[in-house]
Amino acid sequence: MPLRWTIDHDRRLVSVAAVGAVLASDIQAYLDDLVREGAMPYAKLFDVSQAVSFLKADDLEDLGKWLRRYMDAPTGTVGPLAIVASSPELFVQAEFFSDMASGRRPIRVFRDPESAKRWLLES
Repeated sequence: MPLRWTIDHDRRLVSVAAVGAVLASDIQAYLDDLVREGAMPYAKLFDVSQAVSFLKADDLEDLGKWLRRYMDAPTGTVGPLAIVASSPELFVQAEFFSDMASGRRPIRVFRDPESAKRWLLES
């Protein structure tokens, strides 16, 4: 599985690591699990540094729209998202997704996990 995630209910934190090629269906399975577990309001650290490829622009746009629809729902609270992308290509894709998924929650893209964790703790 190209995505591995843990949900820490006590800390209200979701940690995700993407390894290898990530498909839209992988992201959707992750989001479905977050909804099922009641973890959408939690802070999320999403590290794509070990991904060899990520989603195409259309897939990123579709996921961004899904998240905006979720946020617009009466129970659609979504916590802050810190994306870690070390390669230039993944950084650009993460920035694009950040633009597509913007709404009533903070999203930032980082080049290293330490800065991302610090920002999440301050959010």
